[in-house]
Amino acid sequence: IANTVIHSRMRLTYQQVQAYLDAQDGGGTGLEQSDAGEITPEVGEALILLSELTDILIKRREERGSLDFKNPEAQVILNEYGKPVNIIRRDRIKAHRMVEEAMLLANTITAKALASCGVPFLYRSHEKPDPLKLEAFADVAKTLGYDFNYKQANNQLYIQKFLNSLRENVHERMLNMLLLRSMKRACYSPTNSGHYGLALPVYTHFTSPIRRYPDLIVHRKLEDCNIRKNTGREHHDMSYYKVLGKTLTQREIISDSAERDSIKMKTAEFMKMHLG
Repeated sequence: IANTVIHSRMRLTYQQVQAYLDAQDGGGTGLEQSDAGEITPEVGEALILLSELTDILIKRREERGSLDFKNPEAQVILNEYGKPVNIIRRDRIKAHRMVEEAMLLANTITAKALASCGVPFLYRSHEKPDPLKLEAFADVAKTLGYDFNYKQANNQLYIQKFLNSLRENVHERMLNMLLLRSMKRACYSPTNSGHYGLALPVYTHFTSPIRRYPDLIVHRKLEDCNIRKNTGREHHDMSYYKVLGKTLTQREIISDSAERDSIKMKTAEFMKMHLG
């Protein structure tokens, strides 16, 4: 971990990267090779390497029991006046996973470093699910003909196996959503309780300090950690971080709700044009 300056060789979109990777391995996601644009050999080599690394990281996540809820998202296309003109399915392509896995790894390494340093900061915590909610989910699943043993839900590998059994099934999306809602919500806290969904003993949010305040706190604590090694500077009172974690969790809930409401509003606006 160091203070560095990032020098970007190219500015790429997810579609450009995916088109380039598809052209290299002969695969297909509906993107044409022309969508890749002019990607230099140097950058192309780095993309292929990152793609291979992503496969390894995904395999490691699966082996430790990390949960992956595959719920497709809707994207509302707006015109220049903010009016909805289309609603499309937002597909999750390999290029997305490359960035996701790199961010997860950076977050994990940072959390381990700060935890070992001993400074207080905000963990991204996700506790084990409520057994009563899982029992209720098991009843719904049983009604639809699926056997779900809620008593084994503390084992993420069991949940993962159940989710995999739903792949390409007519009830997959609904049961994925219901099971996700049976889980507890992740939160920010100075107390580490691990991250159940990612199957990680320690985790934090580090990668988005320009748009998410908890990440900015973590960046500041990295500085604090380095300073303290030399000067022995005192910590903030732990109660400060408890209040901060609770407040930021509440703000996240509000912003997520606002995002969902905006999509619902624009979706209804789009469908209004098709009444009858």
